[in-house]
Amino acid sequence: MSLKGKQELQAWVSNIMVSPIRSGQLKGFLAMVALVLHEHPESLRGLILGTQDDLYRLAERTAIDNQVAYVKTMKQLGRLSKQPNTNTYLLESVLYDVKTTPEKLGDAMYRELLCILVECTPLEVLDVVLNEEWVHKLESGSTTPAYINQLMIELGDLKAGQTVLDPTMGVGGTLLAAYENKETTLVGQDINLGTVGCAYINLFLHDVKLEHIALYEGEMFGEPHFLAANPTFDRVLQFPNFATKINTESLQGQVSRFPFGPMAPMAGEWMNVSSALTALTPHDGKAVITVFNGVLYRGGADGKIRESILNYDLIETVIGVPSGILPNISVPWAIVVCNNHKQDMMKGKVQFIQISEDMIETVSRRTRVLTKDSIRRIVEIYHNKEEVPGVATTVPLVGLKEGKLLPSDYIEEAEVELDGFAISINADELEKRETIPLDKVVSIGRGLNVTAKNEDANGEYCVLRIMDIEDYGRINYDNLVRTTSEAGKVDNYLLEKDDLVLSIRGGTNKVGIIDRDMDKLLFNANLVRLRVKRRQCNPKWLQMYLTSLIGQWLLKRISRGTTVQQITLSELKELPIPVLSLEEQERDVAWYEQKMQELEQLQLSLQQQEQAMKRELVDSFGFGDGFVVEK
Repeated sequence: MSLKGKQELQAWVSNIMVSPIRSGQLKGFLAMVALVLHEHPESLRGLILGTQDDLYRLAERTAIDNQVAYVKTMKQLGRLSKQPNTNTYLLESVLYDVKTTPEKLGDAMYRELLCILVECTPLEVLDVVLNEEWVHKLESGSTTPAYINQLMIELGDLKAGQTVLDPTMGVGGTLLAAYENKETTLVGQDINLGTVGCAYINLFLHDVKLEHIALYEGEMFGEPHFLAANPTFDRVLQFPNFATKINTESLQGQVSRFPFGPMAPMAGEWMNVSSALTALTPHDGKAVITVFNGVLYRGGADGKIRESILNYDLIETVIGVPSGILPNISVPWAIVVCNNHKQDMMKGKVQFIQISEDMIETVSRRTRVLTKDSIRRIVEIYHNKEEVPGVATTVPLVGLKEGKLLPSDYIEEAEVELDGFAISINADELEKRETIPLDKVVSIGRGLNVTAKNEDANGEYCVLRIMDIEDYGRINYDNLVRTTSEAGKVDNYLLEKDDLVLSIRGGTNKVGIIDRDMDKLLFNANLVRLRVKRRQCNPKWLQMYLTSLIGQWLLKRISRGTTVQQITLSELKELPIPVLSLEEQERDVAWYEQKMQELEQLQLSLQQQEQAMKRELVDSFGFGDGFVVEK
């Protein structure tokens, strides 16, 4: 088979991923071959008719030569004595892949690959190895897309000669982009030695000067080797794995790196930020770090660290990124820009930017990217601190909602789609309407946690669930599950006639109303009970409001979560309810019920017409008494 060039290599890589070979192993193998191609192109061509061991010996020689050059350079710079891992063979794991991978490929497939590789340049091989879709698919987080790197670099405002740190560098894509932007000194670390080797090859083959590279292997929290050579950095650019869990036992004696709050196992993302801030140069340092949306509003350790960093006024900008812009990451996330030398105009404030859908280009069914124009626009807004309706705003620290940093909490959407309607929103006009918080007109109760284990077909209590709330808030009482409970423990979960039940978990916010007296009806934990204060509100009117387009929009605004949307009681209590007299509410209820009756009659008439048409259609076929539609 005669295959040539990068396109053929891409196809080969895509096909080989169905085999038992690991993506990381193939990545290491191809990265080392790219280095061999750079150093000994003619020797590699001669290996097509040689043995698999010949490739290993050539790769080993190339690795040793490059390691010697690396060590020599580090000695000249005086870094070697400070580097904990100098005795670690920088390329040994990558070299191991060269020895083991051909065995898994098989002789025929190995020789086919060599025929392809000798027709490629080293950088073409690297491009396939480090940036293709299969890497993202199988090793999400190992390679940051070029457009995200570019945005982070622009936000970091890099200057020539600065020192840049990426403590979770992967294969070094972010560092390389930083070097290409400005000739900077690059310091990186990764937990996997093979990935460090790939990063070194990546930087070396892209002509980054050896004296500008310092790479380390180790876990960044417990083994911060990068601090040995450079105690402070001008810039930290980091795209860590989301939802990082920390082994806090390994952090003993490193309290000074995490001065902003508790070192909790599940607070890894804010600990990334904390580590970055303490690694910055004191007076002109900037960190650009990505985080999972949940940490922007969660309480617990996340909330404490976030509050502390805000108190020091170190967060300059939070940029919301919609879901689907990264392979294998289907949830929204954010870019946090930290600055220990804010402009005077930004002191005591935080800027919020929300990347809108019109800034994103759909390249294919699976690929959505930020365009160059979009990146330029985002950076302009960031630098100029523009107020852009639906896109950007700046909020004083005292105006933050319980220290939460979710951009959508502060940026009002100018246009939304809801229930098939295109809706324009003017925040200034909305604020003119007199409203009161929801908890002024209702008492709010939490639901009972009833699981399948607690269900009992003979139980004395019925339990209302989300699925029991049907269209228009009607309750289906026929399929309620039952449970038992000790007397006195369910009083707080009993429902009464005219109580409203609101679903606070899931993609839709259903609002049902209890329209009959039931002595032993409970509601589960996915619902909350809204018991109306009669002198202030009509229950049916409140249900109408909450199920309306504006009510659903308001509920959607306070829904949080990634895979499952949830509403917190604290935010639900503050939901704005328009002020109307009881007489006005009752008038609206009467109008609504009349319209619903007319709609139901119309639907019944249409249904009857449809049935009549179906009978006439059967009659037209001429089967007579052989096929009679009775009803």
